[in-house]
Parts: sequence; C-alpha cells; structure tokens
Amino acid sequence: MKCHDISMVNFFLHREPSKKPFACIPMGTLYLTSALEAAGYSVDFHDYQVEFEGNPYHPINILNFLKRTSADILGISCMSNMLPFLLRGLRSFKRHKPGTFIILGGSGPGGTAKEILQSFPEIDAVVRGEGEETIVEILEAHRGQRKLESIAGLTFRSSNGIVVNPPRARKTDIDAIPLPAYHKLPMEKYINSSILTSRGCPYQCLFCDISPNWDRKIAQRSIESVIKEILFLINNYGRNKFSILDDTFILNRGRVLRFCAEIIERKLSIEWSCMCRIDLLDDDLMAFMQKAGCKKIFLGIESGSSRIRNKAGKGFKIDNVEPLIGKAARYFEVAASFILGFPFETIDEFRETIYLIIYCLERGVKPQMSILSPLPQSELNTSGLYKKEFDPDILLVDFDHYKKKSERMNKNILTSDIQEMIKSNPKIFSAFYHYKTGMIREKLELAKKYGLPL
Repeated sequence: MKCHDISMVNFFLHREPSKKPFACIPMGTLYLTSALEAAGYSVDFHDYQVEFEGNPYHPINILNFLKRTSADILGISCMSNMLPFLLRGLRSFKRHKPGTFIILGGSGPGGTAKEILQSFPEIDAVVRGEGEETIVEILEAHRGQRKLESIAGLTFRSSNGIVVNPPRARKTDIDAIPLPAYHKLPMEKYINSSILTSRGCPYQCLFCDISPNWDRKIAQRSIESVIKEILFLINNYGRNKFSILDDTFILNRGRVLRFCAEIIERKLSIEWSCMCRIDLLDDDLMAFMQKAGCKKIFLGIESGSSRIRNKAGKGFKIDNVEPLIGKAARYFEVAASFILGFPFETIDEFRETIYLIIYCLERGVKPQMSILSPLPQSELNTSGLYKKEFDPDILLVDFDHYKKKSERMNKNILTSDIQEMIKSNPKIFSAFYHYKTGMIREKLELAKKYGLPL
C-alpha cells in the first residue's frame, strides 16, 4: 500500500441511498485535497457518501469506514448534523489507531473548536474558516518546518492545554486556488456536478451560520475561471448538468449577465441551477438565465409573514413575495425553503407561511420545510436570547428521508449514547436542539392538518 502524507475524509450524507447516483460532490474537501497536492503532498481520499455500508449512523459502520484511511494524519470535513456520530466513531478509531493526528474542519466543528477539544480528547486540532492554507501549514509543522502556534485559523491541543490561534484572513483571490481534485472521485456515483463561483454571504440572516462562518464577506471568482472549470468537466467527464452552490449567486447582476453571455456565445449545451434571493430577480434577468440553460432555482423565503422575514434578518427589499414567486415559476423549476420554529413567531404568523406554501404548490413550486435549528455560529443562537431544548421525537422529523425507508432504522439513529452526548454538550451540538418558544409541536400539527410536506 502506498504511504500517504494525509488521509482526507468527507463525512457527510446528502440523501437516502438508492441504486441511482445520489451523492453530492464534496467541493470543500476536494479543494483542500487540491491545495495539498499542489504543495507536493500525497492524499488518501475518502467520501462517506459513496463508501458507507448499512445504517450510515451505526458506530460499527462508521468505524469500519474510518479504518480504511491509511495515513497517520487524518483530516475530516463535517457538518453539524453528522458531528456526534463522527465523534463517537473517532473515539473508537483512536483506540484502534492511537497515534493518528486527527483534524476536524467544516462548518460543524469550526464554530465550537475549543469546546470540541475540551470535551473530546480524541481530537487533536480543529480548522476554523477557509482551510486550503491551514491544512498545508499543518503538514509543514509535522515535518518540522514551522510551529503549530504559527498557523492562523487553527485551534489545537498542546502539552500546555488548548491553544486558540488568531483567525485566518479571508482569501480574496480565489482564482488562485487550484480546481477541486475531481480525479479523486468515482464520478459516476455523483449527481450533477457542482460549481462554486464565489465564497461567502454578506447578508444578516439571524438563523444562518453561513455568513458568520465567512466573516460576512464575499469573494468572487472571475467568470473566465468559472467557464474554464465548466469546460474541464465537460471535456474530461462528459458533464452537462451543473449545480451552482453559491449562497448568493445573483448578488452581482452584471456578473450573472456576463456568465450567461459566455455560455450563450460559446454555445454550451448545458443545464444549471442556482440559489437566488427573490428580491434580486426580475423578468429580464430570469429570461436571460433561462436562455443560458438555467433550469432550476432555489429561493430562501423562510416565512409567509413579512414581519418574521424582517425580524429574522432576511433584508428583502420587498414585502410581497408572491408575485415574484409566480413569475419565477414561469421560467424555472422552483424550490422554496420555509422554516418552522422561529422563537418569535406566533401561530397566526405561521398560518401565513402555510398560506404561502399552498400558493407555491398551486403554481408548481416545490416547498421545503425544515425545523429551525440553533446553528452554532448563528446570531439567534449566540445571542442567548432564546432558550433551547432537546427533544429527539421532534428532531427525527428532520431525518424523514430515513423514516420513510424504515422506522426501525430511525430508532437506530438517535441511540441513547448519542442522546446523552448531545445533552451533555449543548453548545457543540446546538443544531440538534430547537427553540423552546418556537411552538414546534403546535406548528407541526397545523402543517399536518393542511397536508403539507415536511
């Protein structure tokens, strides 16, 4: 077996397994892998989405997956929803391979780095923020070329305790970052190729931790760089369907128009989707996006009440969203997200959300409702204004794609030891809680009464 410098793992689940391609391309971990390879390091790459067997939450299955890694340094990217299952698995893995230096990163661990190191001795370091430079510098430190104390954006365990280094400044020239390491993937197992044309979000949504994770700043790639990546995926992998993963793709109207013009001028026969803000859309823009191959858009509406949208920090420039939703549905296949459980929302205001969801359904728009989670870095959570509680019966609604397959499997997700871990570490696992004043049960019953999809 080839000796690798580091094992990189994407520990994430996108949707219920099936015989068809189901996995989402792990862009973050692939960017880190490219940075490592560009610096001359050999990377052993694994993606849990395409490698797990059986119940993906079962500790033995997670341990068996982790045992496939070969290097003495293990870097793992993880989101909040998988974090307790990963940490339980790493506890067993560290007993199996005690000499492994384990690094966590991603939006899940990054917001509670110090707390994770305090509560989980198996973890040696946590990367906060962008990781391309940080992960390379960690390997340089292991080769004696620098000290861990010198690495910005790193929290780590030392003989003197836990060290929290200063944050790393945001990268502004993201064109300089190598393209994701697509060669590490069995591409046939993945759904539409993903593209990141920018990083970050400047908006102030109180319930979201994406913007704080990126320091509320945005960095954009050049359109030339984006088109180059699309052409690479077309020519090397035969891809013609793309999901643009930017949190605010249409933030810069002129940039979107240039992107569309490039596709049209080059006569690229592709289909693509993106996330949009409803208040930045108009007929001219949507028509041009449609002409350039945009087939689907995702709208973050969150509530049918303009008061709740404003209170939640959406910052829409319009109060009445219905007409634009209707217009968008004439150009694209539209999905719209809605949130259940705002701590300052009344039942009557939630009824406004139900009425808007019904409006969407009547126009062929697919609503996606989720229970509000106190994400670690979100302002709603960090403000401490609203009490949280843990209720596994409510939480399992968010595991609905597994519930449909097997009630027994569902019971095997939040096992007693996982529940105890979550209750013992509310700050680390805040995403598994909900806001006590959100009237979750009453709102769930109301949604079910109207026959709404959850």
